[in-house]
Amino acid sequence: MKNSITRRKILSLLLSLAMILTALPLAGVTAFAQDEQEYTSGDFKYVLLEDGTAEITAYTGKADKLEIPSSLDEHKVTSLGLLSLWNGAFESVTIPDSITKIGASVFQNCAKLTTVTIPASVASIDSTSFEGCEALTEIKVDEGNKNYTSQDGVLFTADKAELVQYPIGNARTSYEIPSGVAKIGDWAFCASILANVTIPESVKTIGEGTFQDCCNLNEIVIPNGVESIGNSAFFNSGLTSVQLSESVTSIGNATFGGCRYLKEITAAENSKSFSSQDGVLFSKDKTVLVCYPFGCRETEYAIPNGVESIGDWAFYCCYYLTSITIPDGVKFIGESAFCNCNELVSVTVPGSVDTIGEGAFQNCSSLSSVAIKNGVKHIDSWAFAWCDGLTFIVIPRTVENIEESAFENCNSLDSIFILNKNCVLNNVSLLAETEIYCYEGSTAESYAKAYGNVFNVSGYTVSDATAILRHIANIELIDESIEAIADVNADGKITLTDAKWVLQVVAGLRNESTMEPIK
Repeated sequence: MKNSITRRKILSLLLSLAMILTALPLAGVTAFAQDEQEYTSGDFKYVLLEDGTAEITAYTGKADKLEIPSSLDEHKVTSLGLLSLWNGAFESVTIPDSITKIGASVFQNCAKLTTVTIPASVASIDSTSFEGCEALTEIKVDEGNKNYTSQDGVLFTADKAELVQYPIGNARTSYEIPSGVAKIGDWAFCASILANVTIPESVKTIGEGTFQDCCNLNEIVIPNGVESIGNSAFFNSGLTSVQLSESVTSIGNATFGGCRYLKEITAAENSKSFSSQDGVLFSKDKTVLVCYPFGCRETEYAIPNGVESIGDWAFYCCYYLTSITIPDGVKFIGESAFCNCNELVSVTVPGSVDTIGEGAFQNCSSLSSVAIKNGVKHIDSWAFAWCDGLTFIVIPRTVENIEESAFENCNSLDSIFILNKNCVLNNVSLLAETEIYCYEGSTAESYAKAYGNVFNVSGYTVSDATAILRHIANIELIDESIEAIADVNADGKITLTDAKWVLQVVAGLRNESTMEPIK
C-alpha cells in the first residue's frame, strides 16, 4: 500500500484532466485564497481565504499526536487544504471545532494514523482525504455534526445516503453495506483488504475508484438497482468475473482496467444498455466495444464485424494480446483504447476509422508495425507515445492533422512518411533524429525545419510503378504497413490505376502532392 500515491498519480495522468478535477475539487484548493502569499506559524503554513480565515497548507513538524490549532496568528483556522498533512508520521490527530472543510488528500499516506474524530463543525470532506491511510481502523464523528455520521467506524453522510469512507486499516475481511445507502462514494474502499463486500439493492451509484486496488476482492455481486459505475471503480482489484445487473446503464473509463484475473464480463440478458459476447462487454446493439477483460489469456482477438467504436480504455493493460484485428466499419478508436498493451506487436487501422483517439496506443512498447489505411483523418494527442518498438510509420494522404505529442518518446522511430502536403502537425514530439519524408513546400517540411528534423523530399519513381505491378501480379506483395504509399489514388485498393498515376507523376502529367492532373 505504500506505493498507492504513485499508482494514483499515474492513473490520474492517464485518466484525463476531468478525473483529476473530480478527485481534487475546487473546495480544497487554495484558489479561494485572498492572496497567494503563504504564511508560517510554528510548524504550520497557511494562506488567508476570502473571509479572512486561514487554510492550513502544510505541516512541517514531527509530533506523534498532532493537535491542529484553532487559530494561527489570530486568524481562525477553518480549512485543511490540499495535501496539507500529507505523509505525516502522527498516530492521532485532534481536529478543532473551527474546521469546516477537510480538503483533497489532506491525510493521504499518513501511514501511522489509526483513528480520526470529525468535529461537529465539519461540513465538507473530500473523497480523497484519507487515501493511503493504511493503519486507519476507525473514523468517528461528533454526535452534533449535521452533515456526517459514523457506523462501525465507517464514515457516512448524515442521512446515510452515501458511504463516504471505509477505514482501510480495519482488519475485517468482509463488510455489508447498510441498506438505504444510495451511493458508494469515490475512493471509499480504495486499497482495503476486504475479500467480500455486500452491496444492498438500495445502491444506485458506485463512485470513481471505489474499489481500486482491492486486491483481495475476488467476487462481487452488483445488484439490480445499480445504475452507474464510475471511472476506475474496480481498477487493479482481484475480480475474476463480473455479472452486470440489467439496471446498469453507465460504466466509466478503466472501470475494470488492470484486473489481472478478470476473464469475463457478463451482461444481464434483459439489460437495455449492454450485451456480452465471449466474455467481452459491448453496448446493447454491439456497435461499441466497451471492455475487454484484462485477465483473458488469449494472444489474438478479432473485433466482431458491426462494431463502429472501440470505447475509451477498452483494452487498457491487456498484456497478453499480441495481435488485434480491427474490422472495416470501425469509425473511432477511443482514448487510451489499447494503452499499455505491452505485447501488442502489430496493428492495422482500417480506412473506415475517422479518428485515432488520444493515447490510443500509448505505451505499447512492443508495437513494431502500424499500418494506417487511407481514410483515416485524425491522429490525436499521445496516440503512439512511448511506442519504443516503432521504427517507421506511413501517414496517408487522408490524414488532416496529427496532434501534440502523438509520437512522444518513440525512441526507435527512424522515419515517418507524411503524404498529405497540408497535414497539420501540432508539436507531435518527433525525435530530432527521426527523418521526415514529405513533399516540397509541405507543412511537414516546415515542421522539420522548425524542430531540427532531417527531411527528405518524397518522389515517386518508375520503380514504384513496377512494385505496384508486381504486387497486382502476386509476384512480390507490398508490405501492409506501406500500402498507403502504393495506394496513390487513396481509394483503399492497389490497382493498375495506381501504377498509371505513378507514371503520370514521373512524366510530369500529375501533381505528386495533390495528385491532380497538370493541364
